[in-house]
Amino acid sequence: MKLPVDIQQARRTGNVVSDLAAIVLSIVAIIGLWDGRPWTTFVCALVLIVALVSRGWARIALSEVIYTPIPSARRLVQGDRFQLSMQVENRKPLPLPWLQLREIIPAGLSLSDAREGETLRTFNGGIEVAETVGLGGYERANLTIELIATRRGHYTFGPTHLRSGDIFGFYRTNRSLRRHETDLVVFPELMELPILRFPAQRPIGDSAIRHPFIEDITRPSSVREFRSGDGARKVDWKTSAKRGELFVRTYDASVSHCVVMIVDCATHADAYWRIDTGILESTITAAATIATRCYKQKFHLGFVCNGTPMSGSTPPVMAPASHKGRLLEIMNCLAAAGAIRTRSVENLIARHGAKALPDGATILYIGGTLQDGTLDFLKQRRARGHPVQVLYTGRKDPPSLPRIDVVDLRPYCRELDPSVDDEADVA
Repeated sequence: MKLPVDIQQARRTGNVVSDLAAIVLSIVAIIGLWDGRPWTTFVCALVLIVALVSRGWARIALSEVIYTPIPSARRLVQGDRFQLSMQVENRKPLPLPWLQLREIIPAGLSLSDAREGETLRTFNGGIEVAETVGLGGYERANLTIELIATRRGHYTFGPTHLRSGDIFGFYRTNRSLRRHETDLVVFPELMELPILRFPAQRPIGDSAIRHPFIEDITRPSSVREFRSGDGARKVDWKTSAKRGELFVRTYDASVSHCVVMIVDCATHADAYWRIDTGILESTITAAATIATRCYKQKFHLGFVCNGTPMSGSTPPVMAPASHKGRLLEIMNCLAAAGAIRTRSVENLIARHGAKALPDGATILYIGGTLQDGTLDFLKQRRARGHPVQVLYTGRKDPPSLPRIDVVDLRPYCRELDPSVDDEADVA
């Protein structure tokens, strides 16, 4: 698949024969021809011809040259190795005696082996890889390197710099290619959580569910007379019109548990611009592990995350569902999540309403900073009948909450080094 690129203007360097020198050589050749000195005319004409051919060759050297980076896999897990094929194609009859390709490997991906003399560290922590190849007319070359996905995230390769020139090496042409689409997604790795190996009938561990059966609106059953407290959305207007009194629709109970994961990417309660990468990565890793297990248990899984970039393609709120793509959607969101939160999780849920948190859903809060507003929100939801469990990934001791199960995940988070102070890992 060829990715859209923004091609910058090519620049020519290495000007061996300038325009002024060409004019002088032309005058000398004419004088030599008029003065009867053919060798002077021949040498000047030869230099002019070589210069013109070289300049024309270099001018069109990078035209019809197509470059495409092709990773061996588009979706990976943190720690995986993969091959990056740098495919360059010359779609014109004019050969390229040499073509230098410089590709920027973004920070978070690393080379599997040391390449002395071929790599250069960039200002943002990435790596610049240089390769040189010769291409004939209508020829294609594949240059392959092995990389390691060392950090989760959405990655785009580039910018890519191409350099070529004429066969004599007098002139050189440069071109930069920039891409704007995601080439690679690295999912967070999973952690070992033996205490959360819950059976299907207890999706929050040792706490029993008060509402094991939830009405499934996709499974209509029958109608009954309207009762006080029934919502207007359940009214069957067609039946009510026929019988002259209000009737509501009823639905079969669903045996599939509904679990809503709330992933709080805040790492400091007092300053949102301060980032503790240990807490953040522990939260994301724990969320990925829980999402995978809920999916395997065939739960209806909902998702709320306040660390998703507003400009990204991953939604911050997903309604509970159990289709095959739900886990992939959640993993995409977790791969891109950062500590700069868009808003608090309770505000996100309030904005999306019942779509984000339907009645009877089990709430799994995952985070390392329980702010006052979030605590009040969890207590209110617990009072309304939602089973609530807190999976704590912070550095300080977890809070004690009445009637809410709090599980301390710090012993299972390798990102939380006990010897590291709370302020030491702040970026």
